[in-house]
This record gives sequence, C-alpha cells and structure tokens, in this order.
Amino acid sequence: MPINGRNIIDSDQVLDMPEIPKSMIVVGGGVIGVEYTCMFAALGVRVILVEKRPRLLEFADAEMVEALSYNLRDHRVTLRLNEEVDSVEETAMAAWWPGWKVRRNYRETHCCTRWDGRVISSN
Repeated sequence: MPINGRNIIDSDQVLDMPEIPKSMIVVGGGVIGVEYTCMFAALGVRVILVEKRPRLLEFADAEMVEALSYNLRDHRVTLRLNEEVDSVEETAMAAWWPGWKVRRNYRETHCCTRWDGRVISSN
C-alpha cells in the first residue's frame, strides 16, 4: 500500500497527524487497529474499520468482542468484517461508494478498493 505519510499513514505515523480528521478508514481489526478505532471514534471521528476475518480480535473472548463491537457501532463506527482491502489510493474529486457517487469538490477523497473491486471512501 502506498503510504505517503500525509493522509495514507501507518500506525507509527498516526499520532503525528497535524489535525484530527472528520473521517478515516482503518485497515485491520487486530489490537492496534481496534485501539486506534476506539481512540478516534471517542474523539468524534467517523471511522470505517475494515477487517478480513469474520470478527474483530479473534483470539479474545466472543462475548467481550460482541460488547466492544456494540460500543463501536454506538460511536458511529462502521464495521466492514469479512472484507479484504486490495489497494489504497488518493483521489482528487470523487469516489464511488456502493450505490452513491460522493463528490468532494474542495477536498481530497481517499479510497480503499476491496478484493472484489468495490470501493470504500473517506475524506
């Protein structure tokens, strides 16, 4: 994945962001991905969490993960489980969300392309 250190970042760079984004996509539902998802959701960021496995934190107790998932959804986190990201890209004007065309004339839009070609976007 093309990490540019500006708006496509890894977990080592996330705390160096100059401002809190309005929305973000987190790829990976392991310990680090869930930790950052919880942190940014608590700050009011609209987070989409993409995980290729059928549930978050597969090593953890199922009831605990269900309670965590409920809490995340309550904080407006969108969980995209059983979905694998094929690529990540930055687009200038518009992105496709399944069913809607999202236009952003004054902002950049960032996209994750799933393995089946569908796109998940964030600004």
